[in-house]
Amino acid sequence: MNEVMIQMVEKPSLLSETPVNSKEEAIEVCLKQISNLTQECMIVINFDTELIPLNMCMVGLGSPWSAPARPADVFKSAILSNARYVIVAHNHPYPGSLKPSGADLESCMDIALCGYHLGIMLWDCIICQGESYMSFQDCFPEYINVEKILEKLGYDKIKNKQLGH
Repeated sequence: MNEVMIQMVEKPSLLSETPVNSKEEAIEVCLKQISNLTQECMIVINFDTELIPLNMCMVGLGSPWSAPARPADVFKSAILSNARYVIVAHNHPYPGSLKPSGADLESCMDIALCGYHLGIMLWDCIICQGESYMSFQDCFPEYINVEKILEKLGYDKIKNKQLGH
């Protein structure tokens, strides 16, 4: 049997020559990379325990209508970076709406639940288009709040037990 070792290799900065010190700065830098693409692209921004951005990773590149990414893909760089929080962002290349699709809503809930089990909190999901973006934290918090998701799914007893209530 072969032994496998996984390690993170940092690359020189491609996205920003200046330090990124806040959620807003991290989102701005990353959205410049994906907001005008002609196909959907999903990225994850990893943050430390002090909410300082560590890095970003592209986790999905798809068609003009979807960029599927498994939760395992989303959390791989977060785990390797010892991240405590993540923001997941993707673009809507088709004109007209920042409104999340059913798949967007389901994906954010799946990521939030997986992060909960891994001890890595989903801080926000972002959808961008051109110069604009929509934050789930601001507009649809029930899709990233683990307690609300478990409630919606009918897991009140499990939720209370796992969350120490």
